[in-house]
Order: sequence, then C-alpha cells, then structure tokens
Amino acid sequence: HCDAEYGGSSTVELQQGEAEGEGTARFAGQTVTEIDSDNSSVSPETGKRAVYAGWAAMRTDVEGDGWDLKDFHGIRLRVRPDGRGYMLNLRTVGILGGEDVDIYQARMPPSPVLGDWCELRLPFSAFVLTSRGYVQHSQAMNLETLKEVGLLVADKQT
Repeated sequence: HCDAEYGGSSTVELQQGEAEGEGTARFAGQTVTEIDSDNSSVSPETGKRAVYAGWAAMRTDVEGDGWDLKDFHGIRLRVRPDGRGYMLNLRTVGILGGEDVDIYQARMPPSPVLGDWCELRLPFSAFVLTSRGYVQHSQAMNLETLKEVGLLVADKQT
C-alpha cells in the first residue's frame, strides 16, 4: 500500500527475512517524494490523483478474533533501523463514534546505531488516536481487541 495507488511513484513490499532468523520480515521499497504535475499521474486502480507523495505502508490482521492486550503496557519490537521516520499503527475495535475500527499511531524513535538490530519498546501511552489522517482528542485505546498491526514510512509530503 503506497502513494502509487493514488498516482504517485513509490513502491513497497514485505519480504521474508533472509539471514536474520526465523520470524523476520523486511519492509522494502522506494519512496518517491516528487509529484509530476506535468504528467498529472492518476491511479488506474482508483482514478485518484496523488496529492501527497513519499509514503508507503503495510498492515496485517492479527490471528483469531484479535489480541487482548489489556494486561500489557506496550509493544516490543526487534528492528534494524535505517534512519528514516516510521510510524507503528494499531487498529482496534472502534470506540470512536460510528467507526468499526480506531487507528492509533506512534512515531518510532530513531536508533543511535543504524543497521544493527535493536529492541524498541513503545508504551501504549505513546499512541495517538487518528481519523482520516488527523489526530483526535485524547481517548483511551481499546486494548481488549487489537485487530491489525501496520507500519508506515513517510519521507516527505508535498
């Protein structure tokens, strides 16, 4: 999922980890921050024109009916940073009026050592509720039913 769906030129794929060991994945691709207004690229899939460029994302459903995380304080990830700005997205069963799911986002802090594996801990208090790209008033996350986990990189929005 990336700006190419809206006429941009970024690419994204999730690759199985190589020498890193079992259970690893590599978020790969290229973000292209420029929008070619002369060519007015329009997505053949959606018919929409790119307004923001330079972003790519992936998300996956969690197993079963969702994860119950109410007895936990946050998320722990093992990552190998590349110096770019990433966001971790969590989708929960909605408690925001009229929505099926709520989306919470947290910025992943930069690592002092690029290219080395490290442990990253994100407390649930670091996540903010968003709707259609806008931060909403503070609202507690529904930790009883996590439905999806996602990753987003946005190098620049023009």
